[in-house]
Amino acid sequence: MPHVVDSVVYDYIYKHSEDTPGYMRYSQYARDVKDYKNPLKYLATQEHVYYSAVNSLPKTGKILEVGCGLGYFTYALAKAGYDVLGIDVSEEAIQEAKDRYGNYFQSEDFFALDSSRGQYDAIIMIELIEHVDDPKKYLEHAKNLLAEGGRVIVTTPNRSWYGDNVLWSSDLPPVHLTWFSESGLVSLAKSVGYRANLVPFTRFNLLYGSILAPNDNPSINTPFFTNDGTPLFSKFTHSKMYFLTKKLGVYDFLKRLISLYNKFKEMIMIAIGRKKMLLRRSSCMCVVLEMDKN
Repeated sequence: MPHVVDSVVYDYIYKHSEDTPGYMRYSQYARDVKDYKNPLKYLATQEHVYYSAVNSLPKTGKILEVGCGLGYFTYALAKAGYDVLGIDVSEEAIQEAKDRYGNYFQSEDFFALDSSRGQYDAIIMIELIEHVDDPKKYLEHAKNLLAEGGRVIVTTPNRSWYGDNVLWSSDLPPVHLTWFSESGLVSLAKSVGYRANLVPFTRFNLLYGSILAPNDNPSINTPFFTNDGTPLFSKFTHSKMYFLTKKLGVYDFLKRLISLYNKFKEMIMIAIGRKKMLLRRSSCMCVVLEMDKN
């Protein structure tokens, strides 16, 4: 059966992102980025996907973010001095992004863009290709929009991080349609004519993420709902402590303190041999694609 998803799914998700499991944190980032002098640096410390994307960017140039969602990463790129455009199929998300950040956005189909409208030094697809019906088609079209020496930066959930006994540990269809392994995504990229390089997460895992192997990390299988369908994270419980600590100006300090405490616990468990360490990988992956000249 072909993968066909109506864009109304994403209008609904972004309209209710404050309460949608797996998307609530995006609303938090969208609020927070305007509080930071360097929002790109802030995002790079929050999640593997932003860390890898930020560290894969060209130093300057024209950038297209495909599937920009609420727009905070596009905004962060603009604040860092890039000539950037963010596009998304969700009119709801694009309008919210324009209202919050300015005119860096368009609600437009990726395939409506052609090389006559300008070529890009980087095309960014953060957590996008797992949502689309034909990932290969997206990578092929990106080639038409790249400037000479340009690159495509792709992040997506990483099947290779999990054990063979895990059949699916990603959002269910119709939200996520494909779950890529590292070799699978690299193979797909090569079939389209790219050189593909996987970004290592060692530095992020040591400073901000987790260094535990997936089988030893309970956080990767945290459910979003109780058995009766009640969300485990609600707007009230999610935001009460967040807004209080933000108001008191101690949010970043407490978050970093908790991160250091968790890292200390992980290192103790590894040192006494109860847990295994995994530094280079994450539950997501980032692949940097460049045109193969051969």
